[in-house]
Amino acid sequence: MAVFKVKIGKLEIIVDSLDDLDRLIERYGLVEGSEAAVSVPVHEVMQSKRPQKNSDLSLLQRFVENGIAGIPSGELFLTFGVKGKGITGALSDWAERVGLKGDIEKIFKRKIYRGKRVQCLTPQAIATGRHILESS
Repeated sequence: MAVFKVKIGKLEIIVDSLDDLDRLIERYGLVEGSEAAVSVPVHEVMQSKRPQKNSDLSLLQRFVENGIAGIPSGELFLTFGVKGKGITGALSDWAERVGLKGDIEKIFKRKIYRGKRVQCLTPQAIATGRHILESS
């Protein structure tokens, strides 16, 4: 299934299909004087852009600050452009870029937190993440 990033005026929305976009516009309309633009599917955009070190470190900071609360998988989809099992590979690549080395199962833990599926760093990875943030 293709996922599209839609820009309506200054607002960006991610929709699963163009039919979803049509329903949104039908329900809410367009802001007067704004134009709607649909980009290529998000996963193609995400794969073509390599995240910058600054955004990698800000994500690391969020993981460290959130601790056991982690980051909801839905937010990680917006960051990496992948869902489900694809998140593991994206997190593995990201962890290597920021300096979290080792087996992915020793770095991340998947769980349900307050009714949401989240990914969080293990206690050891949180300590390593703090050290990385302090030295950067």
